[in-house]
Amino acid sequence: MKNLFLIALLLFVACDDSTTVDTCGDGILDPEEQCDSGNINGARCIDEGFYSGTPTCSSDCTVDYSTCDQSISCGDGLIQVVHMEQCDGNNLNNETCEDHGYYGGTLSCDNRCKFDFTNCAAIGRCGDDEIQGTEDCDGTNFDGQSCTSLGYYGGDLSCTDECTFDLASCASAGSCGDGDIQTEHNEECDGTNLGTTCELMGYHGGNLSCRNDCTYDLSSCESYGMCGDGIYNTDFEGCDGTDLGDQTCLSVANKAYGEPLCNTACVLLTSQDYCYGKRYQMVGATGFSGCGVDTEDNLFCWGYNDVGQLGNGDNISSTIPVHGDTSVVFTKLTNGGNKFTCALSTGGAIYCWGNNSDGQLGVDDAANRSSPTVVADSTLYKEVSAGHSHACGITINNVAKCWGSNTQFQIYSTFPSTDRLTPSVSGTDYRKIAAGGYHTCAVRSDTGVVHCWGAGSEGQLGDGQSISNSDHVTASGLTEVSEIYAGLSISCAIDSGNYAWCWGSNQYGQIGNGGSSNTYNSPVQVTGNHQFVKLSLHSTHVCGIDTAGGLWCWGNNGADQLGLGTVAPSHNEPQQVSPGTIFTDVAVGPFHTCAVEESGGIWCWGSDSTGQLGNGTDGDSAIPDLITDI
Repeated sequence: MKNLFLIALLLFVACDDSTTVDTCGDGILDPEEQCDSGNINGARCIDEGFYSGTPTCSSDCTVDYSTCDQSISCGDGLIQVVHMEQCDGNNLNNETCEDHGYYGGTLSCDNRCKFDFTNCAAIGRCGDDEIQGTEDCDGTNFDGQSCTSLGYYGGDLSCTDECTFDLASCASAGSCGDGDIQTEHNEECDGTNLGTTCELMGYHGGNLSCRNDCTYDLSSCESYGMCGDGIYNTDFEGCDGTDLGDQTCLSVANKAYGEPLCNTACVLLTSQDYCYGKRYQMVGATGFSGCGVDTEDNLFCWGYNDVGQLGNGDNISSTIPVHGDTSVVFTKLTNGGNKFTCALSTGGAIYCWGNNSDGQLGVDDAANRSSPTVVADSTLYKEVSAGHSHACGITINNVAKCWGSNTQFQIYSTFPSTDRLTPSVSGTDYRKIAAGGYHTCAVRSDTGVVHCWGAGSEGQLGDGQSISNSDHVTASGLTEVSEIYAGLSISCAIDSGNYAWCWGSNQYGQIGNGGSSNTYNSPVQVTGNHQFVKLSLHSTHVCGIDTAGGLWCWGNNGADQLGLGTVAPSHNEPQQVSPGTIFTDVAVGPFHTCAVEESGGIWCWGSDSTGQLGNGTDGDSAIPDLITDI
């Protein structure tokens, strides 16, 4: 019996599980075990970033995730949208804090492949009840503002979803600045709603306005006065008595001369009776006509027009300027052509018009043109010059080209002595060119020396001889020449020091050196040590503008073309025209001269036999006479 009791006691203890033995593999999950046999304690592949599979329990009772699908998972750097990944590691799908409404910060990705906005939130966003950046408000945070603090008379301030003030309720209560006059709030006016005017309040005029506090600003009314008090009120008057302010004919009417007049109604009068003189920027001359380009880039011509040299589309002469038929903007007009003119456009094309009997217009025929016509050459030019019956230009590549009469090989010896109807190469490496009567001179671009060719019987080639030459010859003693000019039987140049040199015919003292020889076949310096920026010559007289804008002329004065008001037939040294006047451009014809004065007016003098002075008459003038406005 005693043995049976002991056996029963042992069996009872064996069945008591209140005391366990930590044994891996018994299927019982012990405290130190992650799993045991088939008991994986709820472990899932998805909790470890895998998207399929089932973990198992290894022999050491730890969860084995190797059975999970290793091909895709959170942390592989790829965003699996089908598995609700927003990001993966450093791959944020190019999104930023700003893309999610934050004002800044650095977006990051957590270990569940979801966006981590911690750093973004530190910068803030609309809707966090914190006012940041340009926010007026945020939620119920109005930054201490209210309708009344914002200038309204009442209402309930609220905040929009964009963190800006919603002023609808405030506006309904009204404010100074809403355009309505609220007399109950002591408003006299509101914005442009004045309710009256300076005149109705007893003032003679003025501009009544409203202050920011919705009370009247009467300063303009009080200071306005009346027309006739001699004080120019620029807001309401064109002038007052002799007080014109800073207004001049130039500033208000684009006229070179005169003075506006103020009438009794304080209106400024600028008609032809008070302001006159169209403003020009350049002038050119042909045999018996002239052309100019005004400050608005319009072409005007005047004088003889038998072959269309006025460029206005007809053959009717005019003693006053007529508008040239072109919309092209010109930067240079030629001087010296026999009834024709050429001009360089802003685009680098050359246009010519007028006499074309020798092909001097370069349009591939010998028919006259009454409107500016582009020279038949696609090459772009930077210089143009017109002679008696031929013309020349320098291309942008420093190639000299000429066209027209070639009877004296003034175009060049490589061609027969026949006319050239289109531009032909006369030489290369030249930067300046001058077409004369029957000769041509050009300045070398590399050395600055002068080459001439063509007629030379009066020494106009400057090579020390008085013979013609079909080839290029060098003008003696000239280097570093900056400008070159040519007339009927005369040539002139300006050197790098701005000193003028001339050679050729001197029958009327047109060489300007004070000498009496009839010809000079080598360059001689013009007397007086004048420093010139521009010369103009035709046949028997020369004019030049010095560095100070002074105008000097010399040579034949038989038709008063020197503009001196004297009867001396000629001068062999430079004589100043209109001392004290500043000139900017000059053009010489055979018996007349025109020049642009600093204010822009064109003044002409000398013979007016065909209206070439442009003053509306056919009377000669011994002194500069302003051309007529159209």
